[in-house]
Amino acid sequence: MKVGEMWAYRERAHTLDCPVVKAEILQFGPKRSGKVRIRLQDGTLSGLDIWVPAVRLRVPWDETEAWLRDEEALAAAEQASEDSIGEVVFEAANVVFLAYNGPGEIMLDWPLRVSTLWITNPEAVASDLGLDLDSLLAEPLAFIDRTGEYHAPAAAGERLARLVAQKYADEVLANVAKEEHQLREEAVHGKAFDDGPWSGHIPADRCAKYLREREPVFTQVREWCGQPAVERFDEVIGLRAEVRRLRELVIRAAGQLEAAGHSRLARKVRNEAEQPRIPHTIPNRRDG
Repeated sequence: MKVGEMWAYRERAHTLDCPVVKAEILQFGPKRSGKVRIRLQDGTLSGLDIWVPAVRLRVPWDETEAWLRDEEALAAAEQASEDSIGEVVFEAANVVFLAYNGPGEIMLDWPLRVSTLWITNPEAVASDLGLDLDSLLAEPLAFIDRTGEYHAPAAAGERLARLVAQKYADEVLANVAKEEHQLREEAVHGKAFDDGPWSGHIPADRCAKYLREREPVFTQVREWCGQPAVERFDEVIGLRAEVRRLRELVIRAAGQLEAAGHSRLARKVRNEAEQPRIPHTIPNRRDG
C-alpha cells in the first residue's frame, strides 16, 4: 500500500454481500495501530475521510473484479466442502498431503477457511502426479484464482490423495508411523501441553480415545499406499529394530570384555557397533 493508491474498501472485510467501495489511501497510522486514513471515492458516502483498519482494504482497485470472482468461486467450493470435513477420507487425504514433497503444496486443512482443496503451482503438481491441468479443472466447482493457485471442494482431494500415496508411499507411511507412535505414547502417559496462557495435561484415557478415532484414518492411508509398499516399509522398520537390538547386544558384550580386562578389544568392538549400518531414511522406491 502507498499513499495516493486506490483500493477496494469493504466495511465488513470478509462478508461477501457487504458493498465494495473505491477508496484513496491518504495516510498511515502508527504501525502498531494497523489503521489507514482513506477517502471514499464513490457510493452514498463519497468524499468521506475516515480512519479504518487496514484489513478492510482488500485489494488494489484494478484487481477488484478478479478478486470478487475468486471470492464467489471460493465461497461455492467452501459450501460444497462442509459435509466432507471430519470424514475418514478427508482426514486421510490431509495426512497424505502433509507428506507430499513435490513441486508445489497440496492442502486441505488450511487456516482461516473452510477446508477446501488448495494447490500451489497446480500445473507442475499435476504433471508430477501424471495428470494435466485440465483434468484438475474438470472437478466440479474447481478454478484457478488470479494468483495462479488452484481451488476445489474437499471431495476432489480423494483422487489426488490416492495418486500422492502411491507415488510418495515411503514418505506418507513414515509420517503415519511417526504420528501413530506419538499417539500410542500419549495413550499410555497422557499429553502435556503449553499454549501461551493455557497449559495442562491431557489424561491418557482421552489420548487413547483419540488414537482409536485416528486408527481408521491410518488404515485408509495404508490402503491407498498399497499392500506392497506397506509390506516393504514394515520390513525396513523391522530390520532397523533388529539392527538396534543386535547393536545393543554387542555394546553390552563390549562392556563385559572391558570388565574382563580386554579394554583394547572392547573399544574396537564398541566403535564397530556404533557405526551406522543402515540409512536414516528409507530409499524411495522410485529410485530403486
